[in-house]
Amino acid sequence: ALVILILAVFLMWLQYPRKVSQQEYDSHIKDKVVLLCGASSGIGEQLAYKLGKQGAQLLLVARTQSKLDKVKEGAIKAGAKRVETLSFDFSNVESSGDVVNKAVELFGKIDYLVLNHAAMVSGFLINNDRNQDPKFILRIFRINALSFYEMTFKALPYLEASKGHIFATSSMAGETPASFSNIYTSTKHAVNGFFYSLQQELLARQSPVGVTVGA
Repeated sequence: ALVILILAVFLMWLQYPRKVSQQEYDSHIKDKVVLLCGASSGIGEQLAYKLGKQGAQLLLVARTQSKLDKVKEGAIKAGAKRVETLSFDFSNVESSGDVVNKAVELFGKIDYLVLNHAAMVSGFLINNDRNQDPKFILRIFRINALSFYEMTFKALPYLEASKGHIFATSSMAGETPASFSNIYTSTKHAVNGFFYSLQQELLARQSPVGVTVGA
């Protein structure tokens, strides 16, 4: 009985890892190469500043170059070791792997792949010609899901080499359906299904690459 009790306590301890200090966390991020997509505003912009403060090396990617230039300036001021930018339209899925290649060309490696770009779409489906248009639906899926897949395929060999990590920004819409944003919700379910499955596949292969899906 004592052995069982000790084992139970040990298993509980494993579930609650020690708290990592801010200094330890910052030292882990310092000098790491982060490919940050959707970096021109919102979560991506703030993450660029946070990672900059921690001394990361950044490739910031989004559509609008002028916005990227502003974020680059802020990240450098925050303390980023190096910041590069790339203007790219993620509806071009077939070329999205080139973004990964550009990061490797510039920095020689990738430690973190942050897939944070998205096209926000709202509106009901019924009596809504735009939201029923197959071309429009496909464009949103290309940006919000298919480009995520393609970049992951291209980045995995580099992340295996660096024992890196993938972070895919999802949404509560990916867990809970919403009638007023059917298409956007569908794309986020596609993101969740892909990355949760990939997570299991990488674990089964004992890959050093981690996957986080964030709402």
